Amino acid sequence: MAINFQFADKETTVKTVSIISENTIGTQNPSTAINIDYDGSEKQIVFSSIEKNEVSAATTVRLTVKKGFFGYDVLYDIQLK
Repeated sequence: MAINFQFADKETTVKTVSIISENTIGTQNPSTAINIDYDGSEKQIVFSSIEKNEVSAATTVRLTVKKGFFGYDVLYDIQLK
């Protein structure tokens, strides 16, 4: 998958998606995760425990995406809104 990332298109697109749900992952140092609907599939994005307050306050996520070499989307920037 490194080739998909390294040889991605130079052109970026910005997508804004709604947060479906929020949960925690792990027991020792739990991380905060959100579930989003990305192009018809439910996907999960994991954040560090330090970002818990930002994640809880957010309702949408702004994703900066490039099309990878093999056609898979590559996330370059994730902003909570």
